[in-house]
Amino acid sequence: MYSTDQTILKRALAGMSFSRIAAIYGVTETYIAALYSAAKGLPSAFPDPDRERRQQAKCAVFFEMPPEAQDIVLEAKLNNNTSLDAIFQGNNNTHAAATARMQVFHTLNTRLNWSVPTISIHTQFSEKCIRDGIKTYHKQRAQA
Repeated sequence: MYSTDQTILKRALAGMSFSRIAAIYGVTETYIAALYSAAKGLPSAFPDPDRERRQQAKCAVFFEMPPEAQDIVLEAKLNNNTSLDAIFQGNNNTHAAATARMQVFHTLNTRLNWSVPTISIHTQFSEKCIRDGIKTYHKQRAQA
């Protein structure tokens, strides 16, 4: 990645509008969107910054997680066809949301070697909820 691309990406991630960045650096908004999408691990589509700001306000916990953990959450989101809001809302007990949460807890524990207290800090769920989720996930996997 060129240093200019890194600067463009930093400005986009900081919230500067794509049109303003495009005017400053003499590139197209589509080019900036492609850089931005690739950095976020999103498909190469033109993202809507306003929509993302609203999503970030609804689900601040996700955006405060380290990138490796965000990847795991996005993987669970896609596997279970649910939303980030549903995963991080403790009162959303739909099957897809509960399964996604259990998968997130288990994967953070196994793949990143995070302890239950660490998962609790980053997801803002109680340690009991996380332990129960991991146990239930193991039971479901054993039955399958």
